[in-house]
Amino acid sequence: MSTKEILSTLSQIAIIEDADHYKRRLNVFCDPGRPYILSFINQHGFNIAHTNQSLRNAFLKSDCLLRDGVGLEIALQFLGLKSGVNCNGTDLIPRILHKMAGRTAAVYGTVDPWLGNACETIEAAGVRVVSKLDGFQDDAGYLEAVQRFQPSLIILGMGMPRQEELSLKIAQNCDHACLIVNGGAIIDFMGGRFVRAPKWVRSARLEWLFRLLLEPKRLFARYITGGAVFLFRMAKLAYYVRAPNMKA
Repeated sequence: MSTKEILSTLSQIAIIEDADHYKRRLNVFCDPGRPYILSFINQHGFNIAHTNQSLRNAFLKSDCLLRDGVGLEIALQFLGLKSGVNCNGTDLIPRILHKMAGRTAAVYGTVDPWLGNACETIEAAGVRVVSKLDGFQDDAGYLEAVQRFQPSLIILGMGMPRQEELSLKIAQNCDHACLIVNGGAIIDFMGGRFVRAPKWVRSARLEWLFRLLLEPKRLFARYITGGAVFLFRMAKLAYYVRAPNMKA
């Protein structure tokens, strides 16, 4: 990814300035008036997008791209850009469910029993699940189900870049208003497969470390190796951004 492409991707991030701004955005998400894609970018997503044109395009074509995690916060600040409020899907999606109580949802991702457990959690929040499929179907299966059931909310939990690519296809083939959320591991969290960090750990912005300690083999490359690669890329970007001013 070129410097121009990196800056274009980072500029696509919607900066949420404070709690009031957060609430206003939440209102938009829950009453979009058309097929509306909500995506999240974190350090891991940025690293994938750096070499994956498809994911980068999906981020750029999302109706709203939110910053998730401390890595992007530090990077944006290092580049002299606003970072805003952290907006991870694990916190935001339950709020969306609460606000969309009484409406319908489709849940696509992971496998049973976690998929079924997550659907029970969603229905307990007041949202009726009208369609659920594991995360290993052909795209045509998801598109047909969306057309058949026309859910108000579509939660995708397939990981990057599969979910982002699918979200674009759903939006392009959808003829009713709905919110399409690229939720990452949210279905696994809701289904009890993964445990969230205690609130004090999240407040200290160390949830990544909590998850790493629970799943060191799976997450080492993402958080440690990937973190080093991410910092190198950001340092290089900062140099190119600041170099003209330094020479001046």
